[in-house]
Amino acid sequence: MIKKWLDNFKKELTDIAGVTGAFGLVGAGISIAASMPLFTIGTGAIAGGSILYAGFKSKPKKLLSHQETLNKTILFNELNNIEPLTKVGLVGVTKVGKSTLIKSMQCELPPRTRTEELFATILSVLHTNKYIALIDGPGQELSQQFEIIDNVDILLMIIDHNVEDKNNAKISRIEEQKDFFDQILKYINRKNYHKRIHILVNKEDKWKYNNIRGKSVVMRFADEIENSFKNNPNCKVTMNEHSNFKIADIGKVWKIIDLELINE
Repeated sequence: MIKKWLDNFKKELTDIAGVTGAFGLVGAGISIAASMPLFTIGTGAIAGGSILYAGFKSKPKKLLSHQETLNKTILFNELNNIEPLTKVGLVGVTKVGKSTLIKSMQCELPPRTRTEELFATILSVLHTNKYIALIDGPGQELSQQFEIIDNVDILLMIIDHNVEDKNNAKISRIEEQKDFFDQILKYINRKNYHKRIHILVNKEDKWKYNNIRGKSVVMRFADEIENSFKNNPNCKVTMNEHSNFKIADIGKVWKIIDLELINE
């Protein structure tokens, strides 16, 4: 809170420095010309009043408590108005299951609409007094995916085999995701981030038991992503097969998050 106030105070002083400086110069000129100390006193009062005003305006707004925002979905930039909490980011192409994962973690039905902007959903971690923000954004907007990466503590990378509700793996879908994650991985490695990353090979209920070739294609792609971090010791990377519609798999995601919270 003190650091926030100091940061705001510096900004306010900078913003009003030009105004008070102008008053000071005018007052000094008049004071010299008139040889009267009254003007000097006046400019000093203006400067002192400006500092007090900056201090008043710099007082941070009261942050919303976790309880006030629990189970609510808010715009990403509104996280600045909430007490600090662990941020978990979801990255992946469109229709890979990011929003459905969030709903599954809330024990709610899958969404009917696509995500069009960055948002955060506030959840509590079972059997603890800790809270997390699940952050999601449109998969077609790389710039927003980068913004998620920049601002989270834990990163969930989600891949799949087919945009449709079918068992077979589509090469075009894999190629689309290769292009996407090639940009994501370059960005992470270039920034030299220290990240906890977990790869979810989603829609396992579709490809694992019904299509051997599909499993081979999608798991080979997942291995390529995981192996791309071998030369980056700053990132701890794990992976597992996943379905948003299996309670046990949702529990595994919670366990990943829970272990990271314990190690904080």
